[in-house]
Amino acid sequence: MRATLITVFIAATLLLAACGGGESGSDEYAAQLNDACSELQTKLAGASVQAKEQGTSASELSQQYTTEFRAQVEDLEPPADLEEGDQALRDQLDSLPAQGIAPDEAIGYYEELGSIYSDLGADDCAAAQAATVKTLGQVKNGIFETGGQGG
Repeated sequence: MRATLITVFIAATLLLAACGGGESGSDEYAAQLNDACSELQTKLAGASVQAKEQGTSASELSQQYTTEFRAQVEDLEPPADLEEGDQALRDQLDSLPAQGIAPDEAIGYYEELGSIYSDLGADDCAAAQAATVKTLGQVKNGIFETGGQGG
């Protein structure tokens, strides 16, 4: 009887480990969100090349990728403790106009988006937004307009 209990315990432990049973619902949600962000960043990085190969514009392809990402977010099921943050994320994503965002509003938008990702535990997503904010700041300060000599 004791050997049977030990066997059942070991089997249950292995099953939980294989299924990621050690992660909380919040950790799993954040991991799924990070995966979706990573996939989006990879696609966006290759948008120009893909657009050329497909005979479309990078802008159209980027919009398609963003729409696909939004659908992935919609499919996520947040745990109860992240429902409010998940709704804030969806609202922020939905607030981005289809034609894009004005450069003077972009930094604030992406800073807010990064803050929401941080609150949700999606640190990779937050880091991607921080990089976007940094790049936008450099563009705003003229670093790219002056051949890298701006501040």
